[in-house]
Amino acid sequence: MGCVNTKGRQIAWQILALSAVAFATPVGANAQWDVIYLHPGGAAGSSASDVYGGQQVGRANVGGFVRAILWDGSANSWVDLHPPGMSNSSASSMNGYQQVGYATLDGVNHASLWTGTPESWVDLHPAGADQSFATGVDGGQQVGRFYIAGTPYACLWNGTPESYVDLTPYWAGATNAQASDADGGQQVGVAGMGDGPHAGLWTGTPESWVDLHPAGADLSFALGVGGGQQVGYAKVGSPLRFHACLWNGTAESWVDLHPPGVNRSSEGLGGDGEYQVGFVYAPDLYRAALWSGTPESYVDLHAFLPSRYESSMAGGVWHDDTYVYAVGYGYNTKRQRNEAIMWRAEIAPPPPGEVNVDDVFPNTMFAGAMMDVTISGS
Repeated sequence: MGCVNTKGRQIAWQILALSAVAFATPVGANAQWDVIYLHPGGAAGSSASDVYGGQQVGRANVGGFVRAILWDGSANSWVDLHPPGMSNSSASSMNGYQQVGYATLDGVNHASLWTGTPESWVDLHPAGADQSFATGVDGGQQVGRFYIAGTPYACLWNGTPESYVDLTPYWAGATNAQASDADGGQQVGVAGMGDGPHAGLWTGTPESWVDLHPAGADLSFALGVGGGQQVGYAKVGSPLRFHACLWNGTAESWVDLHPPGVNRSSEGLGGDGEYQVGFVYAPDLYRAALWSGTPESYVDLHAFLPSRYESSMAGGVWHDDTYVYAVGYGYNTKRQRNEAIMWRAEIAPPPPGEVNVDDVFPNTMFAGAMMDVTISGS
């Protein structure tokens, strides 16, 4: 019995530790936010676009050329991804071991894929395209857009230029389209409809297109996707303003994230399924912003920057069990340049009190075994 009781105590401690993660409190304006400066020494400007698993991607102006950059959490950790022979390059997104963006050859932008080094560069540019850009990546798939005669076409790749799939939903009446991000088999972007741009969602084929356009909106764009949620903005209200917004797979699920008291515009640029980032335009400058699913959850990330930063934006967000990370850039008025920045805050444990557990899965196990469980509740 002593052995059984000991195992029981071990299981109880496992459940207690997991519940602290499962019911963690979203970070807010009162959280302790750290600012980590990613700007490479000697660069004339830089910006970070995305963050995942402790690494960040973006670009920096080094030696008179814009170059795709991969960071490992600090300014001096930067790796130059710039492919040999290219004039410019930029990294837009990352997930796992892959990074995507574009590189410029003879004045033509080529959608690009890397796996951590400049030598790993893969040219995704479709044959016959005038320009192409890769803007999202997940699970070995890349998304973006290519242009022919000035018309954009949403595109999905599987690691090679020949693998591209045109996602443009012609069947729904679209005349053009652009894909922005990918996660968990979903792709998001925008399609040009008869009454203007409509935010949309795909699952790998043009026929899978779901129109996310909110009822009554003048236009809408989906720019980020994570954990089954889509992030972007719509032009709504009276007077019409850009409002950051969040979807859960349908137009009817639309949530207006526009913060109370902000009388100008806001836009959502990225999300990871729990947090959303972007910016608000208030009162007359761009300010990096973070949300956790509601307009009231708005955090003014710009407020944590020193006064030398006049404006800022956040384009990527990712969290683990301990921290939430947001990346973007701020404009340094003293240096007169954009500088890559990462914001970090510790995810707070739940306050003391009662936790309601609705389900534990699995709820049986072999005696003497150790196992992970998933707890749901509030």
